[in-house]
Amino acid sequence: MELLERIFLSFLQSSLTASVVIIIVILFLKIFNKGLSIRAKNVLWTLVLIKLLIPVIPGTNIGLLNMVYERYGSVVQEQNEVVDLNKTSEESQINEQNNISIIGKDNNYISNEVNLSRNLPENNKDVTAGVFKVISCIWAIGFVISSLLLLRFALMLKRKTKDIREYVHPGILTLVNECKNKLNIKSRIPVYVYDEFKSPCIIGIMKPKIYIPKYVLDIEDDKQLSHVFLHELVHYKRKHLIYNCLSIIALIVHWFNPFVWIAIKQMRLYREYDCDACVLELLREDENTEYGMTLLTLSRMLLNKGNYSQVPVFFETNNQIKNRIWMIKGFKKGSYKMTVKTILGGTIAAIVILTNNLAVKALNEENIIQTPTSSIEKMNDINPSEAEKDVANTDEIFSGETYKLINVGSGKALDVYSAETKDYANVDIYEDNETAAQKWSIFRNSDGTYKLINTNSMKALDVYAAKADDYTNVDIFSENGTPAQKWNIITNGDGTYRLINVGSEKALDVYAAGTDNFSNVDVYTYNGTNAQKWELVRVGEK
Repeated sequence: MELLERIFLSFLQSSLTASVVIIIVILFLKIFNKGLSIRAKNVLWTLVLIKLLIPVIPGTNIGLLNMVYERYGSVVQEQNEVVDLNKTSEESQINEQNNISIIGKDNNYISNEVNLSRNLPENNKDVTAGVFKVISCIWAIGFVISSLLLLRFALMLKRKTKDIREYVHPGILTLVNECKNKLNIKSRIPVYVYDEFKSPCIIGIMKPKIYIPKYVLDIEDDKQLSHVFLHELVHYKRKHLIYNCLSIIALIVHWFNPFVWIAIKQMRLYREYDCDACVLELLREDENTEYGMTLLTLSRMLLNKGNYSQVPVFFETNNQIKNRIWMIKGFKKGSYKMTVKTILGGTIAAIVILTNNLAVKALNEENIIQTPTSSIEKMNDINPSEAEKDVANTDEIFSGETYKLINVGSGKALDVYSAETKDYANVDIYEDNETAAQKWSIFRNSDGTYKLINTNSMKALDVYAAKADDYTNVDIFSENGTPAQKWNIITNGDGTYRLINVGSEKALDVYAAGTDNFSNVDVYTYNGTNAQKWELVRVGEK
């Protein structure tokens, strides 16, 4: 069940981000409608579709704005962060004095007030997690129902069309081949007469087929028929069939989001615009009017037939047909070609749309997904006195103070490689050199765990991608409050400590018990070796 919740959470974050992007794209197209080519508009909606199909990965925060901040962040901002950290330190110490009773000299007593203060937020979290679990199940049910309906439609279509014979009229085949030659299409695309579809359409990604109602073939004007076939073949040439398939997948995944329904409808319309523009680019300028007349002729014939087809068709509503006629009327030869301006604009749009996610703290994984009880929590339940003793001993650690972490096995300090400050900068061990890259401000979280902030980068000690496997790399990352950045600091009884990551339940470890400079630091199942023991050396006094 937890897997389902995580999958839904990633798509929910993606859906919220995409909703904002959809609104921005709609407003952008309203404002700059006349200044953008049809191809540029279609590119924008393609990027929205890609955004819908790529779920947000929890624990990541890669974006254009973050890159700019990391590259050009001012010294003043860094100083503000230091002030904020100091304030956090003072607040945490005040909270500890108010909520935690003074621990005696034997360091083995924790008051009931601590347990009460911790239980209240856990109860709230349980309620939130329960509600989210129900919502995840509802989403899954909607996903399954939508998928089954799509499968039912596909099977019905296959059953109804399996006995239809290919239309082999010599004149029609000649027209189709001429259109294929114009588009440089080598694949075989047969034509079938099928009156269940009220308008011409092309279906099939691997084996495309053109379906034409009989009333369309009754048109005696070969030029109008060639316009019809050109339009359908352009859909194939421009990969609109794949585009349409991906749109359906996006709609099934995000069925709960009304903005996605609006976006899919717009994508479908702009595919038709794109197709029209491509056809007009192939035709002579004096044929533009004739192509528009073909559109009007077939739309009138379609309206006389009643119901519309439920597949991506040549014609839409009256208002959309009107918009397409205006587009055809104002089309200029050469406007469909890809320009440097379009490529540059598309690249910038791709960077902005695809690399920025909407961070909603209320949808933080740790706030809404119940994870299995950790080994530390289990130890609290089974043997409270021992657990309390370990936690009490960590009271020797002063929240908000700065420490060096010296590995017992190597005698070297926990270090950020090359004093880097960017996200994902690697953490290793290196000879103690008193630099800020080896200094860590330790803060006690409200749940009794700790976060370690590197004083050089102001980023948190972090388990890469919140993974829980042995040998998962340890790096630094912008503070986000996830379990990947929370650590239980437990005394070993000999003046050293072990750091257990909350998310992975594994110990901070020097890979292969290395002792050389630049030996990598990872997380590994606790084994009590010196590679997992750390001395916490306090730096200076307040």
